[in-house]
Amino acid sequence: SLLPRIDKGLPLDVIASTFENGTTPEKQAGLVTLAKLGDARADEMLIDAMDRLLSKEQPMDTWLELLDAARRRMKANGQLASRVKEYESSLSKNKIVRYLPSLHGGDPNRGKNIFLNKTETSCRRCHQVGNLKPTDANVIAGPDLSDVGDRRDREYLLRSIVDPNAEITETFQDWMVETKEDDIYRGRVVEEDDKKVVMEVKEVGEPLERITIDKKIITFRKREKSPMPEDVITKLSPKELRDLVAFLASQKLKK
Repeated sequence: SLLPRIDKGLPLDVIASTFENGTTPEKQAGLVTLAKLGDARADEMLIDAMDRLLSKEQPMDTWLELLDAARRRMKANGQLASRVKEYESSLSKNKIVRYLPSLHGGDPNRGKNIFLNKTETSCRRCHQVGNLKPTDANVIAGPDLSDVGDRRDREYLLRSIVDPNAEITETFQDWMVETKEDDIYRGRVVEEDDKKVVMEVKEVGEPLERITIDKKIITFRKREKSPMPEDVITKLSPKELRDLVAFLASQKLKK
């Protein structure tokens, strides 16, 4: 990023070498620099990289930077514009596909800071990692994520953030139960047999309460949506999402 200030032609060979042998952060920085150069050779390097992306040969840990660089240059370069449009037209209606560039290449340390400190997403309100317990004792906490990197792959982690209702861990599934007395309970089923359902419910401003419901008086019950807010993804930039996935994927039991 500093070399163009000395000589615009100087960083191109360095970046080309980095693409062959560099680390992921170096490759990402190289792509960012190419977009800033506005040089014909720089654009050619971006075109080559986009061709590799379209053929699924470009490492996914650089997709975010490459797509951003190509979009920045597409008004000035028709070949880049056509490749960006080809990529965007290939995206299916599947909600997850457009977020795949955030699957690899994140920084776990930045992701940890997002998990612990980003108030807009409030991950720690419901989830535990290691010795760090949920910050709100009055909520029905989500799964313990201390070893989630051992139990789940990155695609599951990405999907759980982007579309939390796609797959809900049964232990944390919320239910709505209605009785003959017109009482309605919403919460987690913690115990059930042929005669009764035991639920953990919480009213606004009240502590958790465990109640037992006789099955004979239940008139209706259904699964509720995930307690995890659906709009979490709107509070994260693509790079923040990538860092958060990297952090969660790093949560493994020490051996």
